Amino acid sequence: AIRTMASEEKEGAGNEPPSAAAAEHNLHSFKECFVYKIPPLKNESGHRANDWDVNKWLWSGRLRIAAADAKLTIYLEDAETGALFAACPVNEPGTGPTSMEPVTDSSRYFVLRIEDGKGHHQYVGMGFRERPDAYDFNATVQDHWRAVRREREAEELHRQVEEQGEAAGPQLDLSLKEGQTLTINLGQSSSKKRDKPAAAKGASPAAGATPAILLPPPPSSPGVFPTPGERPPKDFDQPPARPSIDRVPSEEFGDFTIADGDAGDEVDDFASFQSAQAPAAAAEAPAATEA
Repeated sequence: AIRTMASEEKEGAGNEPPSAAAAEHNLHSFKECFVYKIPPLKNESGHRANDWDVNKWLWSGRLRIAAADAKLTIYLEDAETGALFAACPVNEPGTGPTSMEPVTDSSRYFVLRIEDGKGHHQYVGMGFRERPDAYDFNATVQDHWRAVRREREAEELHRQVEEQGEAAGPQLDLSLKEGQTLTINLGQSSSKKRDKPAAAKGASPAAGATPAILLPPPPSSPGVFPTPGERPPKDFDQPPARPSIDRVPSEEFGDFTIADGDAGDEVDDFASFQSAQAPAAAAEAPAATEA
């Protein structure tokens, strides 16, 4: 039944005008995919790939996603000849029956709603061997609808701007007409700038204006630099003389003389110590003679 429906779809596609086929462009293509015959949906939770016999596919070939403006179509074609097996027109989410949805127990399998262009449709299972292919397939479909929504929002915004412009009335024409010139004054003239310093030096302040108060210069340190008009001292340019050793009075070395006297006292102390030992030696001599 699916092959018969696919052949009818192929005949219908051949009868389309050339202009419609020329406006369509490919978004993504996959070299290999698998189509399965699936049982009817058991509950509202969704389809499960575990209910299929994934090792026994109904058809395998190439999958191609194409878009024409807002229209999106998934084509299942023969990998060698390009013959059409089935086509799945994808409806925009929220605008009609679901045309493509993932299963609830795997990220590599989907359910497609294929049509023959004459009002007949059938749900089939579709899967990929590799997980990255399944991710790219789902991302391509979602990116297309996001682009469609952005384009509609831009058109709506452009329409609102045009309506606001018409409601505000005709816009003013600020462009220069033929023969008109535009003069731009960049600051004051040079003659006025030259007059300002002269007025500041010679002219008195205007009536009601507060005259400027000039502070006197700071006083100079005495004995360092002479002020203007003052004669410098005689020894201003001469460095101070160093004190000579000969000029130092002899009284300043008195401490050293006293220290020498103290050293003499220490010698006398040792002399008294020797004199104290002499009587003791004299006392021991008679005792030795008696023995």
